[in-house]
Amino acid sequence: MPVERTDLCDKSMEIIEQVENVKNIEQATKALAELKQLLEGERAKLNESAEQKKKGQAALKTLKKGDITELKSLGNPPQLVIESIGALMALL
Repeated sequence: MPVERTDLCDKSMEIIEQVENVKNIEQATKALAELKQLLEGERAKLNESAEQKKKGQAALKTLKKGDITELKSLGNPPQLVIESIGALMALL
C-alpha cells in the first residue's frame, strides 16, 4: 500500500526533528539514511505510476468509433466490461 502524502510528510518531519535534536552523528546518519530510503521508495512508486499513465494514454489513442458503437449496442455488458469502462472514464 503506498504511503499517503501526509504520512510521508509527517515521517520526513519526524526524521528532520530527530536530526536537529541529535548530538550523536551516528544517530543523525541513521535517521537521514532512513529518510533517503523512504523517499527513494516513493520516487520509484511515482515513476511507476507515471509509466502506467503513459501506457493507459497510449491505449486510449487506439480506440475507434466502431469500438464505442459496439459498447453502446451491449444491453447488459459483462462486469469486466463495466469495470474497464469505469477505469477508462477515470483516465479521461
